[in-house]
Amino acid sequence: MSRDSERPSGSCRRWLSQHATVLCAAAAAILLSSPGFRLPYLYDDYNFLAQTVRTDIGALLPDSTSVFYRPISRAIYFRVLNLVSPGTALGGHTLNALLLGAIVLLGASLASRLSGKRAGAIAGVITAVFGSWPLLVGWVSGAQDLLAIAFVLVALNLELSGRSGASLAAFCCAVLSKETAVAAAPALVATHWLRSRSLSSTQGAALRVLAIVTVWGIVNPGVRALVTRGGVRVPGTYIGLDHPKQWVAFLRYVTTLFGVPPLGYKTSWPSELTPTMLVSAVPLLMVLWFLRRDIPFESALRAIRAPAKRDILGFGLLLCIPPILATSVIVQNWAPYYACFSIIGFALIAGSYLSVQPFSRVAGVVLISFILGIWSRGVVFESGVPSERDLRPAANALSRLEKNFKRVAPTLPQSCIVYVSVMATNKQSVYTHMHTNQVLRFWYRDPSIQVLRPELCVRAALPEALFCVEPSLDVFQVDLQNLRVRSATGPVDRSRYRSVMTSYAIGLAGVDELQHATEILLGLSPPNTWEHVTDVRVAAMLLLSRGEIEGAAALIHDAPMIPTRNALEIVAMLLTAPERGTAMEEPALLAFGFSPKDPKAIRPVLRWLLDMGYLDVSERLANRLQALVPGDPQALAALGRIRRIRKSKDSTIVPPIQTIQFPSLG
Repeated sequence: MSRDSERPSGSCRRWLSQHATVLCAAAAAILLSSPGFRLPYLYDDYNFLAQTVRTDIGALLPDSTSVFYRPISRAIYFRVLNLVSPGTALGGHTLNALLLGAIVLLGASLASRLSGKRAGAIAGVITAVFGSWPLLVGWVSGAQDLLAIAFVLVALNLELSGRSGASLAAFCCAVLSKETAVAAAPALVATHWLRSRSLSSTQGAALRVLAIVTVWGIVNPGVRALVTRGGVRVPGTYIGLDHPKQWVAFLRYVTTLFGVPPLGYKTSWPSELTPTMLVSAVPLLMVLWFLRRDIPFESALRAIRAPAKRDILGFGLLLCIPPILATSVIVQNWAPYYACFSIIGFALIAGSYLSVQPFSRVAGVVLISFILGIWSRGVVFESGVPSERDLRPAANALSRLEKNFKRVAPTLPQSCIVYVSVMATNKQSVYTHMHTNQVLRFWYRDPSIQVLRPELCVRAALPEALFCVEPSLDVFQVDLQNLRVRSATGPVDRSRYRSVMTSYAIGLAGVDELQHATEILLGLSPPNTWEHVTDVRVAAMLLLSRGEIEGAAALIHDAPMIPTRNALEIVAMLLTAPERGTAMEEPALLAFGFSPKDPKAIRPVLRWLLDMGYLDVSERLANRLQALVPGDPQALAALGRIRRIRKSKDSTIVPPIQTIQFPSLG
């Protein structure tokens, strides 16, 4: 074999030897994220997959119905997933993990160029063990953050290499992946200064970056919406400059960077991650071995001078502070993974400092960071804060639910309208996946399926199906031709069947199918039972809502009165149903024997509904009570509470009850 033929392999060995440390760090980051490979697609994943089933150039253009403009990380990325991994999230996890590995390598390269090889290796390992990365691998939509961070790092490295044009192109890709990347603009300009040390050249670079940001701001629907509303939160979103707890959020992000529980949260050791920790410790120990053997700190000490260290500190802060500051001010939903943008700057500063420290100190910091990265993954957040642990209940529920749906209905007709009542609640997020994310389209490989609540049924010349998801995640289907039940696991509790059919009857009344709705209700329960009395009065409520006063009176003429507390609880449950342009308070109260002008009847119903989170109907009841009893303390308190909730939270609240559930009448 000739000498020339040996050169490529020799070059490869030298490259591997020079980069072994950061390659081990990247491997550790991927291994630490490996538990997320078991998760299915979740939440927004289904929306993005559905939107990218077919190639459409319009998907690359701004959408006036969305405040976000992310064509690369949504339209392009999820189109790729539709092509290479349509039936499983494994392809998404793999691509996200590769992006994470690239981020570790690119971050280490940036630190190495600025502070020396040892600083790069340390920065790489500190980046790798950050505890929020696994969420972005386990949740495929985390690619939005990963792509933005990766493109920012590509832009910074290209700028350091003097390739300003390519750097600006990478920066454009970053801001078209996620808006937070705009906060890296000052760091990109500072990179040009570190390379050129020319004020005039840096000013030109700043103008070019400003031009990109300006054009992006003009075309971005979210920016336009914020400007139009004077910074006030855009309705139906979590974007606005009127965040009531901006500095609390900022301090939480800062503590997250240090790997400790955010302010206001506690954590315990996540024992389920101990095997992951042991496996990922192998490449981390190799990192420390390489640091001790191949990269002595004396060489780093000679490479870094005092002015350079000040420059690195300032540059690192530009990478670290603007992203979390912008997120704290603009994004009103706090989430720890937003700190991933800032860990690059944090790691760069730490790498620069530790590169001139003895090995024992470096090893101690690395091991502490590693342990804190695992420990911080055990934090239990309140509902609505995305976290790695929070994904698991939903993932487990979806896996079981898909099997149960397909046991009951192996197939569904094309363009089927599927009515689903959901009784499962809490962190399983079944309601959200069924109705918001339309997961049945994905399970049955049919984007034409439309999932609705039974109370919102429609009249169309399309096939229909009615299902219920029970609290245990069992599924049963009601044949809409003969009203027979088919279950995935066994006999169905009659009270749950009755609840589903009541919801469906309410939906039928909403499309003027009063006779059919009444027939269903009157046939649900045996005569001479409290259940039958309730069904009769619900039928009367539906008739009253459509102006059929005489028919309603005839139905309840001989019906006994339900005990007062039980009757009011039933009225409250009925008022949780979605509205279709007709307020149901008066029909419900009248049908169950109460006067709509009786404050004693309105007060308990108002209290229960407000506690459950139904704001619109609670507001109407509070205004009714205020009109009946001016200055009523409960009415005033309820209206004030509703205003505070709407001001501090997203107005599209999913209440805890997703189907009619009647109280026991004995």
